[in-house]
Order: sequence, then C-alpha cells, then structure tokens
Amino acid sequence: MIELTLPDMTCGHCVKTVTGTVMKLDAQAQVQCDLPSHTVRIETTQAPDAVRKALADEGRIEISVVTRAIGALGVDPDKANPLTV
Repeated sequence: MIELTLPDMTCGHCVKTVTGTVMKLDAQAQVQCDLPSHTVRIETTQAPDAVRKALADEGRIEISVVTRAIGALGVDPDKANPLTV
C-alpha cells in the first residue's frame, strides 16, 4: 500500500484527477481519497516512485510530507508507526 499526503487535494475534481492518474498506471489499482485529511491510500502493483512521478507529472498535484510503502513490508497499515516504517 502507498499512502500519500497531498495538501493541494481540496475538491472532487482533484480526487478525480488523482484517481484517473493512478488508474492509467494500473487499471486494477484501488484508490481511496480522504479530502479532509488530504490523504490518498493506493493499492497497486506499481512502484511508489512511479505513482509519485505520475502524480507530480500531472502538474496540478504537489506531493509532500510522507509516502509509505507498507504492504511490501508485511505491516498492517492501520497499526504502522510512520516514523518506523
């Protein structure tokens, strides 16, 4: 799982852009966007760097804060401490 914080994701159009960008990389991806917290959780077979690059290349999305690739580590994302993952 990849978790991103996207401070500039503020509306439904942003969610559509993020979801569409990820789906272009992996049509089977699962994307969950939470507007109040500006977070996106992505289940995909694509590498986290590829997802970040695609979103950054979109030009409207600035990625900042933390990206966690938790699934590959076998860690439950709901119990993970982002400072140790």
